[in-house]
Amino acid sequence: MYLERVNALADKAEHYHLLSNNCTLNIVRYANHAGREGRFDIRHLLNGLIDQYLFAVGAIKTSMPFEELRRRSRINEAAPGVIQVKTGAEGVFCGMLPTLGVGVALKVWDGAGRAAEVAMAALLDHLGVLPAGQREEVLHPQIKNVVGLLVGEMRPAKSWLG
Repeated sequence: MYLERVNALADKAEHYHLLSNNCTLNIVRYANHAGREGRFDIRHLLNGLIDQYLFAVGAIKTSMPFEELRRRSRINEAAPGVIQVKTGAEGVFCGMLPTLGVGVALKVWDGAGRAAEVAMAALLDHLGVLPAGQREEVLHPQIKNVVGLLVGEMRPAKSWLG
């Protein structure tokens, strides 16, 4: 079904529509076709809440609380228009730096996403695009337990970038 849809769109493009044909709704349709069970959720219409929905229904498997997961997206917020990064599966982290005309990709060998953000932050700092005001927060994020108590921090190895 998915490839048929892709080919149909290649033949005849169509516009998105917030209530009937948005990115999230299309993904839900494909998931339904593949056997997803569940009812309609208002977050299917509100693309900005899809992360909360996927977390709530268990589609995003993680041992960390949702707010911790969302916190990890702060690299993009640190320098809008200068840095755009995206996590992927199995410890992959990709980024683009439009002002430098550079793209970067990291792969954490053991697949752990936890280390990928700090490694990407260290790389961005090395390239000189990580703002000083947010440097500490993204290079040394705090680790809290399930009740919110500070139990440590992540940080790159001192020798990582020479």
